[in-house]
Amino acid sequence: MSETAVAERPLTHFQPDKAFSSETRGFEQTEFVVDPSSGLIIKAGNARDVTAWIEGERGRATAERPVDISVVRGGVMLPGFVDAHAHPFLFSGIELPNPTDVSGAETKEQLIAILKKAVNDKEPGKFVVAQGFDTSKIKNLTRRDLDEVSPHHKIVVYDPSYHGCVVNSKAFDEVERYGKDYERKTGKLRGVKQANGHLKESWVYMTFELIEAEESVERLVEATRATFEDHLTRGITTIQDLELGTYQEVIAYFMLRQEMGDKIPVSEIYLQPRTLRYVLSQIEDLRGRGLVSGEDDIQSLIKERVLGIKLYADGSFGTHTALIDEPYEDTHGHGFTFYTNRMFDDAIRLAKEMGVENIGVHAIGDRGIQRAVNTAKKWRVLAEKAHLDPTRFRIEHYEMPTAEINRQVAELGIWAVPQPNFIADDLIYSDRVGERIRMICPHKDILNQGVPMMLGSDSMPTSALFGIFMATHAPEVSQRLTFAEALLAYTLASGRYEGKARGELKEGQQADIVVLDQKGVDQVLEGGPLGTSDKIDSGEVRAALDANVQRVFRLGEEVHRRSA
Repeated sequence: MSETAVAERPLTHFQPDKAFSSETRGFEQTEFVVDPSSGLIIKAGNARDVTAWIEGERGRATAERPVDISVVRGGVMLPGFVDAHAHPFLFSGIELPNPTDVSGAETKEQLIAILKKAVNDKEPGKFVVAQGFDTSKIKNLTRRDLDEVSPHHKIVVYDPSYHGCVVNSKAFDEVERYGKDYERKTGKLRGVKQANGHLKESWVYMTFELIEAEESVERLVEATRATFEDHLTRGITTIQDLELGTYQEVIAYFMLRQEMGDKIPVSEIYLQPRTLRYVLSQIEDLRGRGLVSGEDDIQSLIKERVLGIKLYADGSFGTHTALIDEPYEDTHGHGFTFYTNRMFDDAIRLAKEMGVENIGVHAIGDRGIQRAVNTAKKWRVLAEKAHLDPTRFRIEHYEMPTAEINRQVAELGIWAVPQPNFIADDLIYSDRVGERIRMICPHKDILNQGVPMMLGSDSMPTSALFGIFMATHAPEVSQRLTFAEALLAYTLASGRYEGKARGELKEGQQADIVVLDQKGVDQVLEGGPLGTSDKIDSGEVRAALDANVQRVFRLGEEVHRRSA
């Protein structure tokens, strides 16, 4: 190390009890030195080598360039987690009206009773939002039922997937008016709007738009900043936001990017083509807000591989809109074709014209995933002609792939991005797909067939440690990963996808570090596979795991320290 490498700011010497090594896929007695001014690990090795290096730096120090080294001792150290599929802006927006949790309601009467208490705290005309509506237990909720709760408030009750909701008449009328205006500007909405108040897919997005519009964008910024802080307390140092679904969210993103600079934890954002086109039509508004200088700023985000395009092959199991080859057991349907083939073709042509390389396709059922794969094959031809990298194509959720689909995806070199926490949904959705629920999230099969894979949470719930726990304790052999496999899919894999030196505790890597209690690792590793009938309390398990996060460093700077 040359004299010029001596930091102008203090260095940090990490002395863990043990640290995870991506090379050996295990824990080692190793130490490392971080330079917060560069945000990099600048020395790593055994204690003797690191101590000798530090002494050498001190020997070269001068009064003008002193070496000030602080020490972080103890704990189990892991690379900072990367949530490869999250929605910090979307869920911050949903939280603005202080939603009511109705997950404990097992009957329609119980749900209505909870909502009647909730409306007492709201002014007439305002949104009353509920989440956690268990559609496996309550199957006959309608807008007339919600009118009984209150005809004077706008009531929206979301199912756990957020691909479906039930609204009362006041909310239905407003959604219908706004949706028709939206269709005039952007084209027909792809989704379901039923007279009984049930909304699915794009019509649900209209509720997001209206709820966020009732609040100021400054409140959304404040809420999203708090969401970032919550991620950090869980050791999540980088977030890939897989869709800014509203213009309000786009504005909030630019405001936070301007405020936080390289400290913003969101490394990638994705927009549907219709949203991207709308944003481009609003450049003057964004310029007037002081957020962009022009369309070149959008192009810069594309060239930096920050901005990508999000497409939808299907919907969700929760709303019977995930596309599956064998029909649903309770409705006998096969799901919903969200984007038509023409929409897919138009989207990848737009990506080619704008030079977008990051393309994410939401696909859950086997038939939906195959549609995503077919689009990836078309994209490869267009991308290669435009000298774009076709391997930055990714399939989100990827819940029910077949062996043949895995073979095609591995051959294309594209990425699968499942959420192991969805394994906890098996009891909820078994009424829809029966024994096929044991086929969801086959992480081990995905890896064994050579498919590159990174893991995320979909913010359901937000916790990498919980995701790792579910992947390592999955009931089926086809789903179950080793601790090392799950951890690497939550750290190093996304660094490789993004082409960044991130996800390993070694020299030259971004200094994103999580310091855990040993108990945290023990809790992840203890016990055998979950039984197929075991019901997981996601909140309880998540809280127990995340309580073991002692300290978190991002780009070498401490961003979280557990309260004493």
